[in-house]
Amino acid sequence: WRSTLPVREVFTIVPCRMQCAFLGAYAILNIYAPSGSDKKFERGSFFAIDVFQTLALHDSSHWIVGGDFNCVLKPIDVENGTGFLQKKCPQLTDLVKSKNIQDVFRHLHPNAHEYTFFRTSAAPSRLDMFYLSFDLLHRVNMVEHVASLSDHCGVVFEIVLQDVANPFVKKTSHETYWKLNASILKD
Repeated sequence: WRSTLPVREVFTIVPCRMQCAFLGAYAILNIYAPSGSDKKFERGSFFAIDVFQTLALHDSSHWIVGGDFNCVLKPIDVENGTGFLQKKCPQLTDLVKSKNIQDVFRHLHPNAHEYTFFRTSAAPSRLDMFYLSFDLLHRVNMVEHVASLSDHCGVVFEIVLQDVANPFVKKTSHETYWKLNASILKD
């Protein structure tokens, strides 16, 4: 992406948990919140302190916040609402309200029952999301979940950003080889 987008100031805020970069006037925050029911306190602190302070430091920026949140805000984001009370995060709710950021998927699909996390020991949940500053929502063209070779789906969204230098897209063809690990087919 560095060769196709004029990204600047890429830096780590919390090692293995949060990175930030700037694309023109837009601040991009990539997060990986602590996971698991035993990390509920750490996850709450992460949103209440680390993420909140980062958004507060650059209060005038248009925010794009995405990643693995490892929690949900609404019962609709867990299959049949199963385990919602264990998966909800009041600190993320407070952050979303206080910083006026909106869930891109819920903005475009308010009643969709789609999930991004699947594991046999847990209810399917929508843990992977993008949040945008409210004033950017009208620029979003689409958002969708895409399958991956993980227990998480990817989240893809398309947005039209203004005031960003035209990125140059370098199309290069590379000879590649990929072999499917047949053991995953047995699962």
